[in-house]
Amino acid sequence: MTNHLCLDLYDLPQLPHRVAEEVGGAARFNGRNYITLGALSPGVIPQLPTGTGPSSFIASTTSRSDRSLLVGGQRESSTSYLFDGVEMRNPRIGDSSITPSLDVVQEFKIQRNFFQAEFGNSPGIINVASRGGENQFHGSVFEFLRNDKMDARNFFSPGVEPFKRNQFGAAGGGYLKKNKLFFFGNFESFRQRLGVIQRGIFPTTTQLGGNFSALGVPINDPLTFNSATNSRQPFSGGIIPASRINPVAAAVTKYMPLPNSPTAAGFRYSTNNHRLPNYVANDKFYNLILKFDWNFGDKHRAYFRHASNDRTEDRAVNGIDNKIGTDGQQPFQRINDAYVADWLWTARPTLVVNVRASYNRFIEKGFGRENEGFDLTKLGISPNLLRQLPGPVYFGRWNFDNGYQSLGRSQSNNYSNTFQ
Repeated sequence: MTNHLCLDLYDLPQLPHRVAEEVGGAARFNGRNYITLGALSPGVIPQLPTGTGPSSFIASTTSRSDRSLLVGGQRESSTSYLFDGVEMRNPRIGDSSITPSLDVVQEFKIQRNFFQAEFGNSPGIINVASRGGENQFHGSVFEFLRNDKMDARNFFSPGVEPFKRNQFGAAGGGYLKKNKLFFFGNFESFRQRLGVIQRGIFPTTTQLGGNFSALGVPINDPLTFNSATNSRQPFSGGIIPASRINPVAAAVTKYMPLPNSPTAAGFRYSTNNHRLPNYVANDKFYNLILKFDWNFGDKHRAYFRHASNDRTEDRAVNGIDNKIGTDGQQPFQRINDAYVADWLWTARPTLVVNVRASYNRFIEKGFGRENEGFDLTKLGISPNLLRQLPGPVYFGRWNFDNGYQSLGRSQSNNYSNTFQ
């Protein structure tokens, strides 16, 4: 028996154009993500990756460009993702919360514009059907490796950035009782280490001490505002007296890294002056799917399917890597679990009854772990004030004007439960 990955492309007149490709061949394309095959359909484009232009909300939020498609000119968050007839769209972001492995996908089709009454939640639908077991045992094991051995260096990097990706897993299915009870399972894991160039802006030691004379512009004293002239008097020589610097601000800025890279010609003074050396972003992911099919009698069929995935990423974004003051989500974790049960009854040749129930749970957690449990009294903040703040305690979030990097990140948790 030959397994095929089938792609139905539905155009305006709803005339399907079928493209079939052996799973073994499709499994070898970069990333092993069935969503990327959707770009084969007219009027369907992938979202822009971050750093290549105006990135979409999904790409800027997830830092990934393979999570959704734009169908028929609509926003990518408007696309619906059905997996075995159940909506898999992330309720918060709009991307696909469960992305099944290629070994699980029996077929999928893109539907848009005019479609049957059972659909209609979105202008574009990505419809995926999972594979089931058979009366024979089949299985496969795979490992894909990519690394930096043949890569060229980044234009802004002195050498080749580290890169290593391992994508491995196994799939298999068969029967527990011939012609009656079948099973199919798949596990896929993804491990990636990618060197990332990060440049930022941090004040110099003299600026932290209040000396801004090198800027060549007046630094006005906010306490000298004259309402009659609507103006302020500048500090003498562009230097802020030490007595005027807030002690909490002075304590916070001690967690800023100092500039370690000269400002390039053509840029204003003390900008693009920091580079995070040897930073490697980590990305770990697993995908697990189990499915059981049951044929009981000539008129009844049922199945149960469990799908789960867990992605944990390490993102440093402000030039501080896993230290107090990091603004990155270190770690950033997205956990998805999806369950569906389906019963199909062929009552008579002209009457078919189909009952389906599902439960999806989505968890998103992001925070800077090194900021957790920080003693805020070290910044000079009153213990009486701190006792009035809700927990948990973090370093806090500190923003600065004129393009300087922010410091700190608190924890953010998003939970959603969907019943269908």
